[in-house]
Amino acid sequence: MTLILGVSGGIGSGKSTVSSYIMDKTKCKCIDADKMSHDMCKAGSKQLMEIVKHFGSEVLTSDGNLNRKYLGDIVFNDPSKLEVLEHFTTDKIVEEIHNEVKQYKEMEDCKLVLLDAPLLFEKDLYKLCDINLLVTCDLDRKIERLMARDGFGREQIISRINNQMSDEEKSKFADVILDNSKDLDYLYNQIDQFLERNNIEF
Repeated sequence: MTLILGVSGGIGSGKSTVSSYIMDKTKCKCIDADKMSHDMCKAGSKQLMEIVKHFGSEVLTSDGNLNRKYLGDIVFNDPSKLEVLEHFTTDKIVEEIHNEVKQYKEMEDCKLVLLDAPLLFEKDLYKLCDINLLVTCDLDRKIERLMARDGFGREQIISRINNQMSDEEKSKFADVILDNSKDLDYLYNQIDQFLERNNIEF
């Protein structure tokens, strides 16, 4: 039997940190929605050309790749444009995730699959999972991390956060909530306890 473990969290929450730790501890298979998005929008790809067609060549970097920060500023300030972007990328990613989950479940030797998806709850992908983890973090820590990691300004960060489903809403669908407002040891200890409680040791 294959256990599907969903992991999600808002921007700056530390979702990827949690996923990386679980992958290292369990050697599980991973379906990474962020990686799918990057691969789908590589320079010269069909999806990238569609994005350029609708949003203009300004969304490209000098080497022909997608300027995600610039595009984010556009779509997170206009719901109609965000809907257009999701049509070219998110909908296709959701379809691919459904296909990959089905394939892994048909593999006899696949015991654990981690589904790392920012829109796990928004796109009902949590329904594919046996257990869903939500990574949360206080606002000040999110802002601090994103300013350091991505060079975002405070207003850019607040705009992105306000355009996402709130942690309060996501928690209604999550089975386990991990608090990433402190140091890594605090976070890792919560993950270890979760893995132990659920006998996940692959």
